[in-house]
Amino acid sequence: MQLIFATHNINKLKDVRSLIPDPIDLLSLDEVHFKKDIEETETTIEGNALLKAKTIYEKTGINCFADDSY
Repeated sequence: MQLIFATHNINKLKDVRSLIPDPIDLLSLDEVHFKKDIEETETTIEGNALLKAKTIYEKTGINCFADDSY
């Protein structure tokens, strides 16, 4: 199973990969060639993370999760 972590940050990716079980192939945005900048239009951290995950899923068809911080 493939899962996208909405990040270009290789260190974040390594940290999360160490927590994910082997049957899951965790991919970065670079690995799925997603370069588009997603405008953060929501008013909360959670809202912006959900916006990113939905946008990436719509473009790739691969389940995705995102984090967001200020």
